[in-house]
Amino acid sequence: MATSCTRDGRPAFQVGRGDVLLEAQSAEALPLGAWSHCAGTYDATTGEARLYVDGHLAGTARRPPAAVAATAVDLQIGRSSRAARIGEVFRSGVACGLLGPVSIHGRALDAAEVAARQRPMPAEPDLTVPAERFAGDPHRPVYHFLPPRHWMNEPHAPLHHQGLHHIFYQRNPLGPYWSRITWGHAVSEDLVNWRHLPDALTPDTVPVAPDGIWSGSATVDGDGAPVLFFTAGDDRRTPNQAVGLARGAGGGRELTRWTPGPSPVVELDPSLGTGHGPVVAGQFRDPFVWREGGSWFMLVGAGVEGVGGTALLYESGDLERWSQVGPFMVGDAGRRPETGVMWELPILLPLGADAQGRPKHVFLVSPWWPAPGPHSLTYAWYWIGTWDAAARTWTPDDPAPRHFDYGAHFTGPTGTVDAAGRALLWSIAQDRRGDADHHRSGWAHNAGLPLELSLGEDGDLRIAPVTELAGLRGPAHLDLHAPSVEEAAAALATVSGDLLELRLEAALSGSARVELQVRRSPDGQERTVIAYDAAREAFGVDRTRTGGASPEVAPVREGPLRLAGGRLRLRVFLDRSMVEAYANEQRSITTRTYPTRQDALGLALATDGEATVHRLTVWPLTPATTEQVVARTRKGPR
Repeated sequence: MATSCTRDGRPAFQVGRGDVLLEAQSAEALPLGAWSHCAGTYDATTGEARLYVDGHLAGTARRPPAAVAATAVDLQIGRSSRAARIGEVFRSGVACGLLGPVSIHGRALDAAEVAARQRPMPAEPDLTVPAERFAGDPHRPVYHFLPPRHWMNEPHAPLHHQGLHHIFYQRNPLGPYWSRITWGHAVSEDLVNWRHLPDALTPDTVPVAPDGIWSGSATVDGDGAPVLFFTAGDDRRTPNQAVGLARGAGGGRELTRWTPGPSPVVELDPSLGTGHGPVVAGQFRDPFVWREGGSWFMLVGAGVEGVGGTALLYESGDLERWSQVGPFMVGDAGRRPETGVMWELPILLPLGADAQGRPKHVFLVSPWWPAPGPHSLTYAWYWIGTWDAAARTWTPDDPAPRHFDYGAHFTGPTGTVDAAGRALLWSIAQDRRGDADHHRSGWAHNAGLPLELSLGEDGDLRIAPVTELAGLRGPAHLDLHAPSVEEAAAALATVSGDLLELRLEAALSGSARVELQVRRSPDGQERTVIAYDAAREAFGVDRTRTGGASPEVAPVREGPLRLAGGRLRLRVFLDRSMVEAYANEQRSITTRTYPTRQDALGLALATDGEATVHRLTVWPLTPATTEQVVARTRKGPR
């Protein structure tokens, strides 16, 4: 026997009789955030299974009369006896919530007896995740954005509206694994401290996306009201991906209510072509929408068969009716296989004017392949160029893609422009752990730090963590001005921790190398090394001795970085397993460490060749504050 929930939250009662399975299901989902009394009965004399919810008959199933024989199969409560395996350790058909008292009777109760045995429960169960749930987790970040528990992948649809920063994200409320994805939602005054709200969109409430609500974006309509665009997952259709829309329907500044449209607003039309070949079948997702002049534009990730990734450009005058303009840009997977056969999460952000006064934009994508390979979950590519809205054309300054982050954990970029005019970028920081680790810890993945993008004097991108993060700093552990290298190294060796911000400013000769070692054990057997090599003009990370390093990632990863005048400005952020480094605001490294030793908390500075330290500062950082608001739905009459 088993009591469980269907994937859309309807309770079920199952009785197995040899090769016959009776299943009584309710036609209605259980309410969220409220107690429900569920009872299942089986009468061997009639062969009938009954399911009661709050004392009312909710479903029945009948077979010829037969007794239930003894079996070695366990009685399961909250999980289907036919639960399918997901990945290595997870199962489908599992309810997620609180379980109250359970009673078992030796006969089938009638309806009156079931109703009489309902027990009064607290009016509002506390479904928030207690702080102590993850208090002892040495790897879970505490100032990076992540959900209260379970799975997340891309954050997306950032929106700055009425003074609040909104972030939505791919979430599985049932566990730390990818499945039937909802849109999580959180708000912040400062991009650092977050209030988690009920899910904005769920497959159960969005008719066009019964199989998942995947990444998208946010914009405002002609009246300034927020609008969400999302990838509608629907396995009833071929392809199973289209673009859906939801409009704000109240909830004050926090925008806690949304009304989805009844049908997709954009569907892939292969007959329109790309001018380069047919589109890759079935890959059409991640709409990015922005307003310019009297029009709205949309980029949707796709691919061109036998050529490479692309983003398809659409235009609309009302957000409801869209026309395809053509491919925004097309990649070349033959020459550059690391750029993918399809592009996910295409975004376009303004960077301001260059030295000649010409407006510039940055175009970013995440490459995709149909099967895991050496480049999977490794790259985010960008181009700087000119977007001409009147002509609907994009002209990159250089057709060669540039690698945004060298650490092999930064993927899924998404962005927006806030009320101050800043181009803000979000990402997912892949944790690169397996199902067993996710199951054991109860969470999977987190966002990277929110970044501000701008244009440098050299015409290339500038990348900086948002200034609001300085609010997490405590009094500096050390702040040295013009120390010798030996003095700086000795002072840094006295500092330890896994919640830190480090800032190093140094001048390097043409042959010098400088290393910052973090999460270092006293004997150096565990350490993660952030390094710059002036002779090779290379910025990189060495994870050869990083604790818990994923075998999927090469232990040494680096990329080109040329210093102006030999000056290096390096910022490093530590947040438990997270390590993020930014060099001269030109390149970043996002990586992870899962030390096996509790004493792997040390720091070290090492140089080879002529180097001068101008300043070295280390701040302790405090955890960000988080709040949780639990979704609740009222019980209707039965």
